[in-house]
Amino acid sequence: MKDIVVFGAGDAGELADFYFARAGRKVAAFVVDDREKAPALLQGRPVVAFADLMKAYPPSKFDAFVAIGYSKMNTVRREKFLTFKKLGYVLANCVSQTASVNPLKIGENNMIQEGVIIQPFAEIGDNCVFWGGTHIGHHSKVASHCFFGPRVAVAGHVHIGETSFLGINSTIKNHVKIGRGVLVAAGALVVEDVPDEMLVRGLKSKMVAVDDPVGQKI
Repeated sequence: MKDIVVFGAGDAGELADFYFARAGRKVAAFVVDDREKAPALLQGRPVVAFADLMKAYPPSKFDAFVAIGYSKMNTVRREKFLTFKKLGYVLANCVSQTASVNPLKIGENNMIQEGVIIQPFAEIGDNCVFWGGTHIGHHSKVASHCFFGPRVAVAGHVHIGETSFLGINSTIKNHVKIGRGVLVAAGALVVEDVPDEMLVRGLKSKMVAVDDPVGQKI
C-alpha cells in the first residue's frame, strides 16, 4: 500500500495519523494551505504547503486523506475532498481497529473512530466523519460529507442527506429521512422526516399507559 499524505495539521490530522499507524499505514507528511501558520513538523513528519504537494508527494506514489472538521456544515471538507479527487489521489478510509464496520457499500475518505458500529446492509458515501461510539443501523443510507458527533444512534432504514451534521448523543428513529444540510443538535430525538437545511433540537417525550394502543405496538 502507498504511504499517505494527510491534509490538515490540527487535531483531526493528528487523529488520522493515530488511526492509520495502528492500521499499519504510514503518514508521510501533513499538508496545509498556509505554510506560514503551521509548524515545520507534526508528529515528526514534515508539514508542506498545498502548492508544493504535487511535486513532493504525487498521486502516483501517495494516497491522501482529508482530515478537517465540520466548518460551514461540512462544505469546507467537501471542497477539499473534491480538489484531491481532481488531482488524481486515491483517498483512503481511516478506520479504528475497534470499530465494527460491515456496510454493503462505503466510499472514500471516511474517518470511523473507536467503538463505531456500522451494521450490515448500510451504505456510506464519501468523506464522512463518525466520532467514537456512533451506531449506524442496518439498511440505513448516509450520503457524502456528513459528520456524526460522539454516540449518535441511528436506527435501521434511516436516510441521511449530504452535508448533514448530527450532534453528540442525538437519536434518529427507524425509517426516518433526513434531508440535505440538516443540523441535528446535541441530544435531539428525531422521530419524523426532516426537510433540507433545517435545524432540529430538543427532546419531546409523551407518557402513555402500558396497555395503551400505542404501547401495544412496541
